[in-house]
Amino acid sequence: MKKIIFILTALIIFSNSFPQSKKYSIALNSGVFFPNNEIDEFKTGWNIGAEFQYFKKPWAFFAEFNVNLSRRMEYIYYPENPPYTKSFIELTAGPRLYLHDGNISPFIDAGLGFYFVDYKNKSVWFGASPGIGTAIKINKDFDVLIKAKYHPHFVANEGGAAVIDYFGFYGGIKYNF
Repeated sequence: MKKIIFILTALIIFSNSFPQSKKYSIALNSGVFFPNNEIDEFKTGWNIGAEFQYFKKPWAFFAEFNVNLSRRMEYIYYPENPPYTKSFIELTAGPRLYLHDGNISPFIDAGLGFYFVDYKNKSVWFGASPGIGTAIKINKDFDVLIKAKYHPHFVANEGGAAVIDYFGFYGGIKYNF
C-alpha cells in the first residue's frame, strides 16, 4: 500500500513535466496479427485500424477500432475444411499512461472493449486489451505510433465460456490537434 501511495504521489508531483499542448489526436495504423490458443488454426494475418486519443498530462483516454484479417490454415488430410478468411474486429477504449514526454514518449495501455467474431458458433462478448507502446515525435503535429497489445476476450457457447486470445502489433501515424 505504501508503494502505491508513493507512486501516485510521484505521478502527481511530476505530472507538470508533461508539457504536451495538443489535447487530441487521431491515428491510422496497420500491423500484424498473431492468433493464439483456440484460434491457432488461423495463420498470422494483418490488421488495419484507427484510434482517437484525448490527452490530459500524463494520462490519456484512447478509443480504437481495428480489423484483423487472417486465413485459416489448409489441412491436406481434411479437404472438407477448406481455408477461408476470417475477420476479428475489436472496438476498445481505456486509459493510457505516458511514462515520459519527449521526442520518444513510452506509454502503457489498459483497455477494455468488445470483440466481434463468428468462430465455431460462439458469440463474442467482452475482453481486455492491455499493451505497451511509444509515440515518436516527427514534429509538433505528427508522431509515429508503435504499440503491442494482448487481446484476451471471453466467448460463450453451449458448453460454457472460453477465452480466445491473440497478439497485435501496430504501427502508424498520429496527428495531434
